[in-house]
Amino acid sequence: MKKHGETAEGPIQMKTDEAGVQSYAGVLVSEDSVLRWVYELDMWRNPTVLVTVWKIFGMCSLLPGLIVFFGSINEGIEAALFNFLKVASIMFGIMTVLVFFAYAVLAAIYGGKYCVAFEMDKDGVRHIQMKKQFEKGQLMAMLAIVAGLATGNAAAAAAGLNAASMQSQYSQFNKVKSIVVNEKRQVIYVNQTLIHNQVYADPGYFTVVLDYILKHCGKQVPVKYR
Repeated sequence: MKKHGETAEGPIQMKTDEAGVQSYAGVLVSEDSVLRWVYELDMWRNPTVLVTVWKIFGMCSLLPGLIVFFGSINEGIEAALFNFLKVASIMFGIMTVLVFFAYAVLAAIYGGKYCVAFEMDKDGVRHIQMKKQFEKGQLMAMLAIVAGLATGNAAAAAAGLNAASMQSQYSQFNKVKSIVVNEKRQVIYVNQTLIHNQVYADPGYFTVVLDYILKHCGKQVPVKYR
């Protein structure tokens, strides 16, 4: 079994290509020690996003049931519980169908691929969603220029990346309450009180990203492996 900081081929080494781009198992490393990488999620094979959205809407389906429960509690606790279960079950079924249908449509529009970028330093990690889908190579090239690792106008590339990003989610390491690791799905859940960030990493550098997060979050943060 490989250890953290290793691939199946052995210890992970820093590499520098002909253009002067430094990388650590596929993760770009800039002079200011910011790590940048791109992850391409297979929306058909990796259900992480689908399960997350389904859970959120599943919880929302309980709200109408609770309203009915408190509205009929004067009829007795048994009747109120029955009404709650009935309404919640119906809403949960409707939400499930809508979520799966919407996800299938979105996956088809994206061609089954969801490409996101990540930036991480000693303070935290940022998950960047794009307004439109880029090819993985295009986004990696943009990040390389932003990092100042390739020829080109870094300031213009940074502005272009910000303009192209739809939204981002930032997790500050000193505020992280728990970490959940699912290497099979290639995702690390970095959880704060109100922010639940999903950090994706390819198998080639999953341990690099995980070790960095664990190191900077501290040993006091509980870690669960799935």
